Amino acid sequence: MADPRRIIEALLSKTVANGCTPEEAASSLAKARELSEKYGVPLEQPRPTTFTFRVDPDFAANVDEMLRRAMREAVKEMQRRRAAQGRSGKKPGDDQYKRESYKTVRDCAEHFLHPRWRTRDDKPLTNRQVAEVVRGIMGSETTEASVAWYRNRMKKEGRL
Repeated sequence: MADPRRIIEALLSKTVANGCTPEEAASSLAKARELSEKYGVPLEQPRPTTFTFRVDPDFAANVDEMLRRAMREAVKEMQRRRAAQGRSGKKPGDDQYKRESYKTVRDCAEHFLHPRWRTRDDKPLTNRQVAEVVRGIMGSETTEASVAWYRNRMKKEGRL
């Protein structure tokens, strides 16, 4: 048998406040008393499973305001960095990018392989992402392999 203290503690934690019916709570208490007498373990109140913290409302308001200020500053900093790097904030596939603006699939792929196009976590677009954008704009069957070929070619030419 497992440790009787743990079993008794588990039985004592079965209360109406913890979601048991009154009958379940009463039978659990009776069984806990029986095991307590059988093994000579004194009955103890169950340890609390939750804790309550009191927070000063002024402190909470200050923390809330500090978080808002930090978020505003972070957004401003991100906008400043994007402006300094010449990024427009437009996403690949936006309405301004139509098939008419690219003569070939190569032009379109090389455009989105340029380092200015980044994901939300500021990483360059993957070959898969570029292929999806090119397929969406050009209506072609561009593969990741062809995008990889364009990327390698741009690297060899020093354009990446």
